[in-house]
Amino acid sequence: MARVLIVDDDEEARRFEASILETAGHQLFFAKTGEEAMKAFLRKDIQIIVTELQTPRGNGFELIEAVTGLNPDVTVIAVSGTGREMLDTAKVMGARATFEKPVSPTGLLAAVAEGVDRMH
Repeated sequence: MARVLIVDDDEEARRFEASILETAGHQLFFAKTGEEAMKAFLRKDIQIIVTELQTPRGNGFELIEAVTGLNPDVTVIAVSGTGREMLDTAKVMGARATFEKPVSPTGLLAAVAEGVDRMH
């Protein structure tokens, strides 16, 4: 399975996404801010990132740009509760999948599975 980083300053959202991904056996890491996410990405050899686009101290857009610049093979999945426009921008910036909140469990599992397939 994959090392997945869930980035969201909303604890309930992190827990919800974690509960979905735990069922597939992924190793999960968590960050509340963009700054924490970058540190985890660099230290934990993260393969897949599920990130809220609006986080404190470094937003999801900055994270997408930074991680895809360092490793174009990383799968970034963008999540937002503020509508499609931000998600469309994230897709253009390199997010491989996007979801409006609340995230669809089957959609999230499928997007992460696709990221795992890309690693092989």
